[in-house]
Amino acid sequence: EITMTDDLNQPLDRLGGTTPGAVAVRFVPAVFDVASNYYTDLLVSGSNKQPTRDNTGTWVDLGSGKYKYTFAATLPTFDVNKPMTLFVGASRNMTAYIGKTYYVNTFKDFTPATGAAAATWAVTTLAKCNSCHDPLALHGGNYRDIKACVLCHNANNMADPSIAEFNGLKFWHAIHSGNDEEIGEVTYPRFALNDCEACHDPKQAQGTVYLTKPSRTACTGCHADLDF
Repeated sequence: EITMTDDLNQPLDRLGGTTPGAVAVRFVPAVFDVASNYYTDLLVSGSNKQPTRDNTGTWVDLGSGKYKYTFAATLPTFDVNKPMTLFVGASRNMTAYIGKTYYVNTFKDFTPATGAAAATWAVTTLAKCNSCHDPLALHGGNYRDIKACVLCHNANNMADPSIAEFNGLKFWHAIHSGNDEEIGEVTYPRFALNDCEACHDPKQAQGTVYLTKPSRTACTGCHADLDF
């Protein structure tokens, strides 16, 4: 169940009938493994089990901007004692009124077995990304927080060879060092390439993983010519 309101805390009509602008919502449920620091998106599609999201389920209007959403997909069996993040990404199409669309990314971190709040991924912050990107807006603008990115771009969901290059552990390093063939050359204008804290935030709970959990996958994102 979710509540949709505007910035004045007034309820929104999801369909845009009684309030301007229809609201489209997508959901990503992902289990977090503390030991590896990786998520596993519970929604996958295709023979390569590519991670995906759910946005074709059914809605029930509970009134006053409150709605109940039932997933179209059936979730697989998973460990309900591990922490989970539920991503809710919404876009409110106000193009016809003011020529723009509003986006919201929000997260619920909890343990499914108890419903209690839980600590999950905390390597860096959106502020770090937006010190250059301003704003981070990927996949058509729907994903606007680095925490949304790691729900899918992880070693577990990008295990198939056909999509392995998009494992964020290597992919993001490769992008920012100009070594990714898919994206092409990208400059790194604000910091030296070996300034890891340009992106990693050491103030976060897992902000020093580049020191405590180095790996060939991550290092070759920048050191593309290194022969281990």
